[in-house]
Amino acid sequence: MNIRSIALLSSMMAASYAHAENLYVLGALGQSRFSSSGGSPQGVLATNANLTADGAAGSAARFDDKDFGYKLQVGYSFNQNFAVEGGYVDLGQQNYRVNFDTGSGHAKSDDNGLNIAALGIVPLDGQFSLFGKVGMIDAKVDYHFSGGDAGGNFSTSHENIKFSPEFGVGAMYSLNDVADLRLEAERFADLGKKSTTGEADVNLLSLGVAYRFN
Repeated sequence: MNIRSIALLSSMMAASYAHAENLYVLGALGQSRFSSSGGSPQGVLATNANLTADGAAGSAARFDDKDFGYKLQVGYSFNQNFAVEGGYVDLGQQNYRVNFDTGSGHAKSDDNGLNIAALGIVPLDGQFSLFGKVGMIDAKVDYHFSGGDAGGNFSTSHENIKFSPEFGVGAMYSLNDVADLRLEAERFADLGKKSTTGEADVNLLSLGVAYRFN
């Protein structure tokens, strides 16, 4: 955890502990899906493997763009219409494998980070409510490439950490006085760096339970 990530969450945590009756915690599991927003997996692999982009893209390749994701969050409800939450988000891993005339290569990246977001909540009749959210994630992308060809084996690694936007929508169902079931779809945009790790938008569809400290 770096210093700017700690600063990102510290003010919210201080307010939360000062008014514990408005505090909640959330755990959620789901599926993440990666899509290139700059620097395709083929192009990044080609650069690191010293191949031509067309050569890598035209070879037999497989891109695994789905993985398991989860998040652990702490939130603070100011009222029934507005809340702020943040914590740790693990978006999983994307993998790209290619076989070309003289060898093969495997590129992968792990995406995770600390986030903070504001929620606008619309209560509906009964136990249901809808919400929208907008925020940011201090995302770390760890990229690794390895492979081999007629000239021998090669490998390289890159890391990129930067703030990226986050937004999403969801629905909540109140199970009882302290617990909510929550379904949401989120997008974390432009994670990584085009020239090294490649950039990706990551969608996370998750189901979780929030517990309120009433």
